Amino acid sequence: MDCTNKKKTKGNKILTVTWSDSEKEEESDSGDEIENYMAFMTSAVETTKTSSKASDTEKSDESDSVVGSIEEESDDEDISELQQAYNQLYKESYKLANSNVKLNKRLKEALEEVDSLKKVNDDTQVEISQLKNHRTTLTDKVRFLEKDAFDREGFKKALEDKVQKLETELANVHLSFKKFDAGSQKIDEIWNAQRTSFDMTGIGYKEKATTSSQLASKPYSTKTQGMSSMPNIEIMPTKFVPKCHQCGVKGHIRPHCPKLETKHVHAQFITSQVKPKHPKVIQSPKFNPICHHCGVFGHTLCHIVIN
Repeated sequence: MDCTNKKKTKGNKILTVTWSDSEKEEESDSGDEIENYMAFMTSAVETTKTSSKASDTEKSDESDSVVGSIEEESDDEDISELQQAYNQLYKESYKLANSNVKLNKRLKEALEEVDSLKKVNDDTQVEISQLKNHRTTLTDKVRFLEKDAFDREGFKKALEDKVQKLETELANVHLSFKKFDAGSQKIDEIWNAQRTSFDMTGIGYKEKATTSSQLASKPYSTKTQGMSSMPNIEIMPTKFVPKCHQCGVKGHIRPHCPKLETKHVHAQFITSQVKPKHPKVIQSPKFNPICHHCGVFGHTLCHIVIN
């Protein structure tokens, strides 16, 4: 900005002082750049008394000096006013520059805080997503455990029912064994004495039967010494049905088993076609009878059932 005084006179030179917008102010304390600039102008009147020519008259010199003194006084007043205005504006601009620097610092701090808060927000979002996934896995696990517990409750109830049934069956078996306890003791005595099935001496039997028909017609009663009464066991005569020990089918015995006959025929057919160098002697197994009442090998007339 260039500004000149409106009052111009002949022979007066006006000096103008300008501040360009390109100049920068720097603070010694903060070191930050001030972005707002203000330019001020002062004008100073330099009065130089020009020497007139030697041919000029003294009147013209006196008139020029009077006019110059008047103009100097008016210019001094203007300069003092401008200087005061400049000083006031400089103070205000300095205050504004300081406040601007402080605000810039606060702005930087606020931006840094915003960046840190954004990072914290991102971390919290990631943690929230992880917690949600963990919650879903935990809910699935809880549902699975609830279903497993429900299934286990049903299985437990089924096992309890089965245990009750087995307990009732066991109680019934104990009752049946208690009924036959006395008979089993006598059977043990007979077995230890190694008596025949028809030798009943010493077990409380008094009547003597000569034939098997008389024994079959009368029920068998057992009386033990020291016991007043025992339950009578009536055994009805049953028809003897043989049982094959090869195939387990009733109605025939092992020598007449069709399966064994087919095996013998097949073996004879193979031995007739293929003659071994060293023929082996095939021994038929020894016939071992089995009792159809007690299931013990070695006898057919059981000593428990006396016909």
